[in-house]
Amino acid sequence: MPVNSRAKGANFEREIANLLIADLNLTNPVKRILEQTRTKELPDLQLGRLCIECKRYGDGAEPLNDWWDQVITSAGDNFIPILVYKFNRRPIKVKIRANSLNSAIKDEALTVEMLWPDFISIVKTLFQEDINLVDDPFSEKAYFQYSFDDEGVACNKKSIVKNGIFQGFINNLKTAAMAKTDPTGNGFGGGISMSNLYL
Repeated sequence: MPVNSRAKGANFEREIANLLIADLNLTNPVKRILEQTRTKELPDLQLGRLCIECKRYGDGAEPLNDWWDQVITSAGDNFIPILVYKFNRRPIKVKIRANSLNSAIKDEALTVEMLWPDFISIVKTLFQEDINLVDDPFSEKAYFQYSFDDEGVACNKKSIVKNGIFQGFINNLKTAAMAKTDPTGNGFGGGISMSNLYL
């Protein structure tokens, strides 16, 4: 892929990540999966169960079949494939399986295309209440409660996934320094571990 095409693709990925943050009121950045430049088995972006491939192209109107095949491969069996694409002088559009919107539809080859604002409305309606995943070191239902991790960092209750949306990673001191962020009080046993994780 030419350098200009890679740069255009990276810029579009950042644009979509920023739009997701703004339109869904996310409290943490959407992480780009940079390893996808070396392997096609990874998506450009991942948000909860949404596996998102971003394509920005010059001329045209319809997405290439190869783009959809790529996101299907990236999503596998456990994630929802989403293709976000844009052509010059045209609005951002989104392609998604119809049965991701309505489980009564059994044909996985049937897809729906929509404008970006409609996609955001669907995410807010269908996927935000999907799942909540919480790491709570103070849970009274757990066998043990933790005020501090093994590295002396104060523990706190945190949402890993909130209303179906991934909120952020857990860190110990080492990984927090590498990511240039704050530790989350999850440094246990010389590594990183949840304290009391529940759905």
